[in-house]
Amino acid sequence: MIAEIAGLPVDEGPALVILLGLGLSVLIGVLVVFFIPVMEIARFVHPIAYVKSTGTPFIERREIYPIAEAGEPGELLAVLRARGILGDIPPDAAGLRRHLASWHMQQLATLQQAAPLSVGAFLEATAMEFEIDTLKRAIMRKHLDSAPAGIEDDLLSAGRMNPAALRRIAEAAGMEEIADIVAEAPYGQAFLDALPKYLADWRVMPLSAALDRFFYAGLRQAVFRSPQSLREPLVSYVGARIDRANAITVLSAKVVGTCREEVMEYLIPGGLALDLHLLEHMADAPSVPDALGILEGTAYWPVVAPLVPAYETESDIVSIISALEASFLEYAATLGGAHPLTVGPLLEHMAGLAYERRNLHVVLTGVLTGAPPERIKRLLIVREAAA
Repeated sequence: MIAEIAGLPVDEGPALVILLGLGLSVLIGVLVVFFIPVMEIARFVHPIAYVKSTGTPFIERREIYPIAEAGEPGELLAVLRARGILGDIPPDAAGLRRHLASWHMQQLATLQQAAPLSVGAFLEATAMEFEIDTLKRAIMRKHLDSAPAGIEDDLLSAGRMNPAALRRIAEAAGMEEIADIVAEAPYGQAFLDALPKYLADWRVMPLSAALDRFFYAGLRQAVFRSPQSLREPLVSYVGARIDRANAITVLSAKVVGTCREEVMEYLIPGGLALDLHLLEHMADAPSVPDALGILEGTAYWPVVAPLVPAYETESDIVSIISALEASFLEYAATLGGAHPLTVGPLLEHMAGLAYERRNLHVVLTGVLTGAPPERIKRLLIVREAAA
């Protein structure tokens, strides 16, 4: 009977075995399709627990505002020492920046160790930002003819930008020699391609922009090396970062009068809501308010629209840039809520860490120099939802 139904040979023994094999294959396929997402979620249990327990308190008003109001540095430093962030007071602004960057880098390294391999390539690409940032600071100092002595101590050692490499950069005869020093690094070709523009205009911006584009290209490549199930939040996170960077570049260029052609050379492709065509229209706009008006209809218009009247009165771009920064922080938090069982909380945590570092630098610098609390708080990036 079985053989007849299946259209198989009359001998029921082999037919039954074949049918059982087919049934087992279908069952295994169903189980695989069902359990792959479950297994992916299971891999994120530990890193999610880690980021939830660690948190990012210094993007919350109730945490960062009180220490911004600290009457004297000892009160502030006691809070940070209790959290394991700061030991001794760094001797200068460069030392303070280096200390906080090192703390941030250690936090991301711990997260990278906890995270599953499926997101490892993305976290590794993210960590490249420290190395790129150190190189940008080193070439800026070299461009300004800073004294070679001490550069390796003043800048954060990260990746290939170790003290020995920084010393070689400090002692280099010029940017051409620095290009030779970084030639074997992944970003070596990007640096070399931008070098003629630097030599022609004698401005460091082409080199910095080329390194930034390399970094974001690396992030995008890492996204597409990640599992399909993780790509949507990763693409959104990187795209939102690029939107923020490009919008700030265009608006800052409007303030200083940079020409459109030059601005477009510095922009990064791959934004989430702001494509290069729209950004070109912003760069063409005759004023900052006109450039902001082009954002109408995008997710960023509600963020900047309330600030346009104040800008027209005071011509102060700081509040607009801060609003764009805060909107990215909020967006990363929405990714944490939208993808709570996989990479979302990690992305939220990474964004929070970056702004914690920034806020702590602002507060420490402000309190140690006696800046008024209201002036310090104006520069902080905090989450509205964490008020």
